[in-house]
Amino acid sequence: MARRLIETHCHPVGATPMSENLGGVVKTLADKISLRSKHPDLYIDRMTQEPIDISAALIRDMDKHGVSHALIQTDYGKCTNDMTAETVKKYPDRLCA
Repeated sequence: MARRLIETHCHPVGATPMSENLGGVVKTLADKISLRSKHPDLYIDRMTQEPIDISAALIRDMDKHGVSHALIQTDYGKCTNDMTAETVKKYPDRLCA
């Protein structure tokens, strides 16, 4: 039986344009958890910007690391279940929600 790698917790829908530029602020899980208290201005920006779909980047990363499937979830902010369902429709053989 072939071995499969399955990502069980990711959020490819709901990121915002500013999410891609947090490298100097968010380097660890603890940084992400404390974003609201340590950087309230960035948190407000994150919550009010329109979400973007980064599922193509997720698929590229999955291919790069040999991940066959991913269970995707909504992210906080303006992301909706409908957005997540639409993303699954783009890659039905790789993503599920």
